[in-house]
Amino acid sequence: MRKNLLIAVTFTSLLLLQAACDKENESAQQSISKKLTGASWTPVEVKRDGVNITTEYTSMRLTIGANTYSTTNGGLAWASSGTWAFPDSSTTTTILRDNAVLINLVLSSDAKTLDMDFVIAERQYTTGRMTGLEGVYHFRFTRP
Repeated sequence: MRKNLLIAVTFTSLLLLQAACDKENESAQQSISKKLTGASWTPVEVKRDGVNITTEYTSMRLTIGANTYSTTNGGLAWASSGTWAFPDSSTTTTILRDNAVLINLVLSSDAKTLDMDFVIAERQYTTGRMTGLEGVYHFRFTRP
């Protein structure tokens, strides 16, 4: 009986140790990805070339999923949906949006504020409306 109890305790301890190690082994990218997902982001500040254009994005919402995103009222700077990825296996402060826009990001420690900075080149898009699209963009998002 004691032998069975000892085996059960040892087995349980090993399972707990493995679970703790798995959590520690979570990559920094996985951790950032988890923090980015789960709720819609609302812009509280938007600038293009240093000029405040927040009023153009007051009804925008950004929802980030596992390597996908979708927007509502994303204006000229954001497609209604697309994909994103980290550009390499060690980067956690830069993502690449599907249309080749490199986005620098800063996520607050409480994961409630997200700053995104990116450049849209003059000829980034070959179709659709281009007026006013190009520029250096800064988005500050918050979420509950």
